[in-house]
Amino acid sequence: MGEDDKAQTPATHGAGTRAYSRHPVDEEAVLNVIGQINFIGQSLNVHCSVIDLSFGGCRLRAKDPFWAKPELPVEVTFNIRGLPMLLSGTIRWTDGNGVFGIRFVDVSSRRKEALDDVLAEITTFPPEE
Repeated sequence: MGEDDKAQTPATHGAGTRAYSRHPVDEEAVLNVIGQINFIGQSLNVHCSVIDLSFGGCRLRAKDPFWAKPELPVEVTFNIRGLPMLLSGTIRWTDGNGVFGIRFVDVSSRRKEALDDVLAEITTFPPEE
């Protein structure tokens, strides 16, 4: 791949129908469920961990039991490689055990560029285990 080939390049082998390569990460996150409130009238925020990240979305694991229906609009906030990220999306699926997938939607060009840069860095310098 050349210098201009960035992390947003669609995955081509071993990914089935996945549009973008997933990158394992382990970052604390907060998921804000848009338009939903909790039992005391506050916005519903779910504390979770980002367990993988791609240009098109992420997979999260909730700290406490959480179930949500697909297509529910959300915002996910986390720091990765020192860069704060706030990305809008929708819930695509949940396994019923606190793991769920988010598809990013309506992401600004500035945030797409930041995400692309972070994914390129993760690809070049993977996290140490």
